Amino acid sequence: MDEYECNIDAEGIAKDIALLSQLTTRVRVYTTDCNLPDMVLDAIKSLNANVTLSLGLKMVRNLDVSIKQLSDFKRIITTYPDELIDSVWIGEEPISKGQLSEFELIGYLDFATGYLERTGKNIPVGTSETGSQWSPNLADHVSIIGVNINPFFGGLEANLSTLWTYDFLLEEFVNRLDIRDTTAQLMISEVGWPTEGGEIGDAKANEDQLQNFMDLWVCNNKDSQVGWYWHTAFDGPNDKDRQWENHWGLFSNDRLLKNITIPIC
Repeated sequence: MDEYECNIDAEGIAKDIALLSQLTTRVRVYTTDCNLPDMVLDAIKSLNANVTLSLGLKMVRNLDVSIKQLSDFKRIITTYPDELIDSVWIGEEPISKGQLSEFELIGYLDFATGYLERTGKNIPVGTSETGSQWSPNLADHVSIIGVNINPFFGGLEANLSTLWTYDFLLEEFVNRLDIRDTTAQLMISEVGWPTEGGEIGDAKANEDQLQNFMDLWVCNNKDSQVGWYWHTAFDGPNDKDRQWENHWGLFSNDRLLKNITIPIC
């Protein structure tokens, strides 16, 4: 579940959760803006859905924004039952996007981890970054290592991209950092395939290649020790200036399933 522009309401979020609960047991948000996590958690409770929330905080250069996100985090953590929140994610590629230095990100990670420990919450804390931005030092400050890998940008056709994704994870991340002995959980924090926006090499943004990639990825990785989040559930609003950005969903932005079939494993 991606960021919203505050044009959301509790009824719409409840519809989202009712739909997504048929596909997954875990939903991730990227921000506390607009009371989005509250609406997701309220919907999970009211629907008695078998879903947990991966709570993301938007950590940016603007200190006021980051402080507000942390304040919301503290309120949410102490308001809702522990079993509804499976993890806390501090930032979404904040180093890659030039929003935070590694030192600043580690400070926020340590704050969140310390707060959870002081309040007796056993909820893991991590961050999501591209593989090149992870360092052994950063990995030492998380209990979840999230790596965004979007194989579309590798330029291979979809039926080769599942292997490419794991080759990238092993060669460009695990081997480079030598983190085989880490106690942190390794997760692919974004993986998916766009349906509009053009092509890169043999990788074409369309529904056929989304279907091919999904067929190979979902069932092959259903029981993988490396967790993963599909990027993303719903398309964003149409925007001709954002080539691929708003077209990664399995559903259109009005909750209609694209011309694809969800794999049954």
